[in-house]
Amino acid sequence: MNKAVLRQDLLRRRIAMNATDWNDRNALISQKILQNLPSQPHLSVLAYFSIRQEPDLSNLWLPLRSRSIPFGVPRCVDNQLVWHRWEPGNRVVVGAFGILEPEATAPVLQAKDVGLILVPCVGCDRRGNRIGYGGGFYDRLLAQTEWRSIPTVGITFDFGVVESFEADEWDQSLNYICTETNWIVCNELDCL
Repeated sequence: MNKAVLRQDLLRRRIAMNATDWNDRNALISQKILQNLPSQPHLSVLAYFSIRQEPDLSNLWLPLRSRSIPFGVPRCVDNQLVWHRWEPGNRVVVGAFGILEPEATAPVLQAKDVGLILVPCVGCDRRGNRIGYGGGFYDRLLAQTEWRSIPTVGITFDFGVVESFEADEWDQSLNYICTETNWIVCNELDCL
């Protein structure tokens, strides 16, 4: 299946969800993530601020904090993602793409500071191939040597998981996929 056509179909389905369904699914995804995290505190978990009715991870902020797990969120700088440590209550600004971002002065996280990356997905297949919005930000990040060995979890709704589609040569595959009902192992790493 063509990625561009699939992306548009999945975005239409996502936007069509009513608020109650969307909120219920978000809560289930957060529960599933928390069930699959290591029980001991570890390095930072990287997340994102939800846009366009993608899965919202804000239900994770307080449980992660109570487990002493720090987290970070991205800021778009040119065509790269720069990660900053963030906590609820810290100031955010609207970035170049209309996405909430931490302030540029927030502490920067390097790959060595990170134990897990939660990656927003429009959709993905069971092999871990991801469909994003087409900007390539996560593919560029995950292609870098220092980021390659950090486990990635693609976050999408159940309807966003398809059997397969034709991935592009630059696409970086995910290790795991989390939906409201499933935790799918694609390319397992020993660190989770």
